[in-house]
Amino acid sequence: MWRKYHIAIGFIEPILGSVAKNEEIYKTWIASKQEAKGDEGTPEFTEEKSWTGFYKDEILGLYVLDYQIKGYFKHVASVMPETLGLLKRSGESVSGRMARGRLDDWLFIQPRRVYLGKMNPDGYIERPIRAETLRGPRICLGRSDKVDNCKIEFDVVVLDKCPIDETMMRTWLDYGQMQGMFQWRSGGYGRFGYHLVAV
Repeated sequence: MWRKYHIAIGFIEPILGSVAKNEEIYKTWIASKQEAKGDEGTPEFTEEKSWTGFYKDEILGLYVLDYQIKGYFKHVASVMPETLGLLKRSGESVSGRMARGRLDDWLFIQPRRVYLGKMNPDGYIERPIRAETLRGPRICLGRSDKVDNCKIEFDVVVLDKCPIDETMMRTWLDYGQMQGMFQWRSGGYGRFGYHLVAV
């Protein structure tokens, strides 16, 4: 019923945290919107609002969750939907959106927590973040914890009946050498090399 691939990844560029450090960020955001009533104000950096990091376990240290790694595979499938070999009735490849949806049902990451092998981040980076909003482009400031030179290992488990095979997995992982994984991958962060073994 299942096929399994064990993957070891060595990051050649730092990875950035994507978890809000303010645990009450959503409540704070909603309250600020109600107070603002349309007043945009000046973008300001505050740790509570703009700082992202990693999940942390006091015994084993920093980690990412399975859905964050699955998000990488979903992104790649949406960029290269033809790799899935799925066709519409018209004979064309399925859309990137449809390919992402298929991966939700076909591909799973184990274990739930994937540890980075470090107790604390190696520092942080600050950068402007551009967003397109209904009111036009906006710039805000962001800060993200970073981890350098880390390695992770995990298993990808796929349904036996789906078209995902070792060749496809390698194609998707090759893409990570250029695009990267996790936050700000378009800026070159999270690029990696890998070793894959069918289990």
